[in-house]
Amino acid sequence: MKRQAEYLIVGASAAGMAAAEELRQRDANAGIAVLSDEKEPGYSRILLTKYLEGGIEKQKLFLRDKKWFDEQKIIFVTESRAELLDAEKKIVTTESGDEIEYGKLLIASGVRPRLLSARENGADIFYLWNLEDAEKILQAFREIKPRRAAVVGGGFIGQAFLKICRARGLETHLYMRGEYYWSKILGKVAGELINKKFIEQGIILHKSFEAAGEEIKGDIVFAGVGMKPNIEWLAGSGVETDDGVRVNERMETSARDVYAAGDVVKFFDAAAEEYRRQGNWANAARQGRIAGANMAGANEEFCEVTVNALDIFGLPVVFLGDTRREAADEVVEKMSGADAVKEIFVKDGKIRGAALAGDASERGLLEAAIKDKMGISKIYGN
Repeated sequence: MKRQAEYLIVGASAAGMAAAEELRQRDANAGIAVLSDEKEPGYSRILLTKYLEGGIEKQKLFLRDKKWFDEQKIIFVTESRAELLDAEKKIVTTESGDEIEYGKLLIASGVRPRLLSARENGADIFYLWNLEDAEKILQAFREIKPRRAAVVGGGFIGQAFLKICRARGLETHLYMRGEYYWSKILGKVAGELINKKFIEQGIILHKSFEAAGEEIKGDIVFAGVGMKPNIEWLAGSGVETDDGVRVNERMETSARDVYAAGDVVKFFDAAAEEYRRQGNWANAARQGRIAGANMAGANEEFCEVTVNALDIFGLPVVFLGDTRREAADEVVEKMSGADAVKEIFVKDGKIRGAALAGDASERGLLEAAIKDKMGISKIYGN
């Protein structure tokens, strides 16, 4: 089947949905089509944790329903995976063989979980990225009725699994590579604050764990060991990829009339002053909106400081800008009380990033400092 769309969006999560909304606001009559490889339209991935905890009903996940797409005159195609892009001919071919000719294209194909390479005791390994993953986990809870859960990984998805397991009353074991969570980013004080919170919740810590060759014990195993960008379908398309789709500040790719946004992109990080792939919901939504605006003829740029804010069982944790310890000339640690610490990442005399644990009150101040490339002495003195 052959179709045409003035604007074609591949991917229907934060970036894709934000772009579709922006395009419709700016162009009331243009033909807009959204391809999704999922069954359900317009839901929030960040609410999946609450759903699995039992805190919200499934219907609360959905931000947009079929009626909204009909009202907006946006063609929404479910269970349709992009298989091939010919940027010269401006055609996307789907897995089923359908061809869609576009005027302008947005790549918002996202990422997928990296698979765990480890021996385990026969229990199934579960990942969490989309609603289908969540439904598989719920089914496992019903059928397996687990008592002991193992969580592997020390990142954003891992801490979501910990919340889910504790909300369901499971004996929870955390397997992490370092001596504490986010050990590649945080110093010992911040790491131990997070460990303390885990222990208070009854979580059993397995430190310095190496996934390859070590046994993981649990009735059910959850893995959060990183993400891979969905870029295989772009091979030979003319779109430059490098652990993601490379874009400029306007979210344009190397191919004519092709834009990209969200977790799949490698964008110029103003804090790090280099190209990086930094996925989160807020970034994706902002990038999608900017991409949609520019596809419709605007001239906007993405120059935000990346922010990740979490609540770790009541302990606020915030990451701002470039928090790579290996990229910093110096990491300045400042206590904000007995149970709070901030780490300031400095390079070339300027604040490039910050990590806050226990007290997020200086988030706005530090975000502005990173954006304005301030020196640390301007805020905290000598």
